[in-house]
Amino acid sequence: MDIEKICSLVAKKYLLKNDLEDKKLFLKKAQDSSYDKTSLCEFINNSDEDFFLGTFLRLTTIYMLKKMEVKTRRDVNNFIEKVSSINLEEYKELLKEKKHSVMPIVYNSITIKTSEKYLRQKSAKADLNDKNLSNYIDVLDTFCKKGEVFAMAAVQLGIPKRIIYLKNTNLELVEKYINTGKKDEDYNEQRVLINPKIVKRIGLTEFWEACASCLDNFGHVYRPYEIEMEYYDLNKKKHNQIFKGFEATVLSHEYDHLDGILHIDKADELFVMDAEKRREFRKTHKYNIISKTDDYLLLLNDIKNKREGEVKNE
Repeated sequence: MDIEKICSLVAKKYLLKNDLEDKKLFLKKAQDSSYDKTSLCEFINNSDEDFFLGTFLRLTTIYMLKKMEVKTRRDVNNFIEKVSSINLEEYKELLKEKKHSVMPIVYNSITIKTSEKYLRQKSAKADLNDKNLSNYIDVLDTFCKKGEVFAMAAVQLGIPKRIIYLKNTNLELVEKYINTGKKDEDYNEQRVLINPKIVKRIGLTEFWEACASCLDNFGHVYRPYEIEMEYYDLNKKKHNQIFKGFEATVLSHEYDHLDGILHIDKADELFVMDAEKRREFRKTHKYNIISKTDDYLLLLNDIKNKREGEVKNE
């Protein structure tokens, strides 16, 4: 089945779920040619259902409405009639087959509560000539501008491609927020790394990490102090760059997402804390540089051996 068939199925679900009570508003949104994706998400609230049966499906409803040139109330009724005979079970089966090939866009991060299996997948390389690439970046940009995040991997927003968006890797600003609760609302680095590859890791740091996809799980994680990374930018230009300090910590966290690895997998201590409690905790548990020069894996192994020895002695 093609995308139009999917959208028809989507439309039925959306219209039936809302009992057709809001035809006027539904029609208005379909008619508005300037209606962008951000506004659309404000109109259509995120679903509590499983991700693929939720937000993405309702977003594609608008696509179908425009494709069919729905412009009048009569068009809306015809549209409803057209999709009313579609079997919703068929729709669910279709999604199982299409979930990796059809772009599932969301504007709230996918979480382990309903979609851990999806987050555990290994993201595919992004095609630099993909006509949807700019759309993928728009989704990341839209979320990060409003979201309380340092950065985001595309898969967290339903795009299983190897793309990372950096919003805030400035440790000075991060610590200012931790200490005062004040943040620079407009600060956004807007850096995009496509098909990143870490080729070298040096040194060791520690930080108490949180994640938009892992709810309130808050963990102590070791990361390299310095990473050497190859990646492409939006102009398809290849870079080889060294990232150090907190910047390397943030990038390492997001890079793990591309391979289906979460910070809770690497944490040696894990608590459940809301955002405000995490901020207070970080006042006394700061980002810390252990080594700037030694081999990352050797340092990590030394810590592991030391802890195992302490456990045996107890």
